[in-house]
Amino acid sequence: MNLVELRRRAIRYFSKILLPNSRKKVVHADINGYSLLVLANEDVGRAIYFMNNYERPETEYLRKTITPNAVCIDIGANVGYFSMLMAKTAAQGKVYAFDPIPLNSALLRASAELNGIENIEIIESAVGGSDGEVSLSQSTDSAYSSIRDTERKPVERIIRVPMTTLDTFVDNRRIKCVDVLKIDVEGAEGLVLDGARKLLSDAALRPRVILMELFDRNLRPYDTCALTIIDTMWSFGYTPFFITNGAELTEFRVDRLEEFHNVLFLDKRSRRNS
Repeated sequence: MNLVELRRRAIRYFSKILLPNSRKKVVHADINGYSLLVLANEDVGRAIYFMNNYERPETEYLRKTITPNAVCIDIGANVGYFSMLMAKTAAQGKVYAFDPIPLNSALLRASAELNGIENIEIIESAVGGSDGEVSLSQSTDSAYSSIRDTERKPVERIIRVPMTTLDTFVDNRRIKCVDVLKIDVEGAEGLVLDGARKLLSDAALRPRVILMELFDRNLRPYDTCALTIIDTMWSFGYTPFFITNGAELTEFRVDRLEEFHNVLFLDKRSRRNS
């Protein structure tokens, strides 16, 4: 273990002692050229605030692949790390950020105001396989919240939240083309895909780039697994890749799923990737 990793582990350890999950602490972080309000008592906020480092390979890859006029959708936005990155990079485009937890959405709205960003729309809703309402298991660390309890963190409360499908949302907003889609919903990724079949089947409309968290421990409560999701994406014409520490793509391999929890999918039939 190198000194950098030792330092990160020490910071993570002591920050959890000083700021346990039960103690809400909103802090102001500067990262990627923008200001972001985060919860320093949660894992995402700890990485951003104390270490100024969060999913760096994915960050750098998206920064170089998002075009200035791109339309981006962030499902499971949390406090908006990737939503803000998308909005800053696609300055002439549009970002739709979904998160059903009220505090997360409020912090993201405040961060957008702090940065004077007007091309981001925050939708306080879950995204899944049907339209209506759903019960959400909100964890003591909100990033681990999901429609079903994954048991990775204790459940703080059960809340009722609105839910939409991607197909309904895209139809209602008359979106002509989605460029980049990020999905991180703690195991409910398959439900999101169930509600996006029209979008993913439309060669002119569907995203050229999809970044999706696939972690079998999260997926088990939904009776699915990473390989099933990847097979579904293959059926829609998407090729899976991993993103290396140098923000470059490397071939997908089943035996590396425990190493890489985020999988990047490229539309192999889209000329927009060239």
